[in-house]
Formats: sequence, structure tokens, C-alpha cells
Amino acid sequence: MRFSRIKNIIFGFDFAKIYRNFNCNSAIKNFTLSLLCCLICFGCVTEIKVPSSTQTAKGPVVKVILTPDSTIIAYCSKVVDITSPFYAETQATATLKNSYNTPSQSFILLKPGEYIWKSNLKAKDSFYFHYANTEDTFEVFDRLPTKIVISKIDTATQLIPGIGNTQTFAVHFKDSALYANFYRLYVVQKIIKYTLNTSGNIIDSSYYIEKMKIDGTELPFLRNSYNSYTDKELLFDDETFNGVEANFAFYNLNPFANSKTLKLISRTIILENTTEALFNYYNTEAAHIWQQQSITQIPGVVKSNIPNGYGVVGGFTSDYYTILYNK
Repeated sequence: MRFSRIKNIIFGFDFAKIYRNFNCNSAIKNFTLSLLCCLICFGCVTEIKVPSSTQTAKGPVVKVILTPDSTIIAYCSKVVDITSPFYAETQATATLKNSYNTPSQSFILLKPGEYIWKSNLKAKDSFYFHYANTEDTFEVFDRLPTKIVISKIDTATQLIPGIGNTQTFAVHFKDSALYANFYRLYVVQKIIKYTLNTSGNIIDSSYYIEKMKIDGTELPFLRNSYNSYTDKELLFDDETFNGVEANFAFYNLNPFANSKTLKLISRTIILENTTEALFNYYNTEAAHIWQQQSITQIPGVVKSNIPNGYGVVGGFTSDYYTILYNK
């Protein structure tokens, strides 16, 4: 290696010349060479600022989910320190209009932290949301998805390994080819739970409404890794079937059986076509909740379209199909 043209100007020395003039033993030469390499490398070091893992947004926390022709509630608060009490917003102003050419309509304060608005939005309407409080202002512009229609539901009883005999569902719906679509699928079931006396006779009963545990092995479900964080819904996009008739099967994660203390009344399959921002929010929210309960993972950040804040302004269209069971 030649050193005759290498100079380090940090301290104004010509280290190559010094090295050539050394007629001492190899240990001194090796030391000088090592010092030269260190100084050259030191001169090339650039400081990189690593953001703190504890750094958080300092702005508003707003959650607004828009649906056509319905009453909308905006949940509004702000980020506070862990030692501070929850802050329910009362001084904010929130407006929404469905295009740039129509007048804005204001949300009305319902109670601390909640503002209400009567939606006149339709599927595919663009919307413009404006929010301001004493410290922050932001705007969100988006579009409601196309109307989704479930054409039919096929059901069957099937033996699923690890579960046993359980009910499977095949959902048929038509996907729009003009837009990228993002879907959320879940099932709400209505159950009667009976209370028996010591003789085994019914003495009381109660109605329960709950989300059914579901899973599926279809490609759109498997492509979304966030589905592994929840067993109450399936989220998927239309990348693999855009513009064609869709038919996806999923199944109940619990065995299909009634008993003396439990009777199934109905199941309602609900399919939502969501905005991308809401889709990302649901995905990361499920992961965050699961990671909070895990002893091996640190909770990740929930994706948000609120500048310097948390939450989401998004929307969806939906359709549902109810299956009634024999009483």
C-alpha cells in the first residue's frame, strides 16, 4: 500500500512523510499506521440522530368514522402526560362538507369529548373535514368508498382440524374495478343463555350480542399479516381479484353446537368497504391491542392520518346478511 499521497489535514500533519522517515522497529510503524487509519476514519464519521422510542405526538386525538346517511360522532381529546387526567375536548370546532363547492356543516357539541353531525354523504362522495382547537388545526380530504352489496351467503357444516364440526360461510359480492378497495368482514351473533336450577329446568334467560370468532385460509386474508392479531374480523384488499365477482369462504373458530344453557338465534355477516386510512387504522389498532397483552412484544404505533396526533378520519359503506336459526 502506498502512503506518499495520503494526508490528513485534521491536525495539519503529513502522516505519510512521518511514516517514511520512521527507521524504528516494526512495532512503532504498526502503531503509526493504526493511528493514521483511526484519524482518517474519524474524519469520515457523520453523526446520525436516532429518534427517541418514547417520542410521541403532542397534538389532538380525533376519531371520526363517516358512513352514508347516518349520525356521526366525532370523539375528540388530546395527548396528555401519563400522570395527567384524560382531557375531553370542549373548545374545538369541527366542520365537514361533501365537496369544495358546498357550504361546510358544523359538528355540535353533544357532551365533553363528543361532537355530533347528521351525515348527508353518499357512496363515492368526497369529503373535506376541518378541525381546530386552541392549539392545533388540521384538515383531511378523502372519499367514501363505492357501495358494497352482498349478493348471497352459502353456509355448510364442515370438519375443521383442531376445531371439529363448525359452520363455514361463503360470501358472494361484486368488487368495483375503478377503485382500490379495502374490506373489513365480521360476524355478529345473537345468543340466548339459560340459567338452570338444580333439577335442570330453565329459570331465567338472557340475550347476548357478540362478535363471533372467525378465520379463513383464502389468499386475500393470508396476504394481510395483521389478521394474525385478531380472531374477531378479517381485513383484506382487492389486489388479487379487482373488478370480478368475489367469493370468499371463512369459518367459525368454535364448534357448531347448541346446549341446554346456550342457544343460537341469529348470525349477521357484515362486510364493509373502507377508506384506506381507516383500513390501516383497524389493522394497526388490532396489532397494538394484541401487543399490549403480550410479554414478548412492544406495542407498535397505530397508523393515523391526524397530523401530529392520533386517531383517524375515514369512512365506509357496508352491507349485511342475516341468517336465522330455528328456535
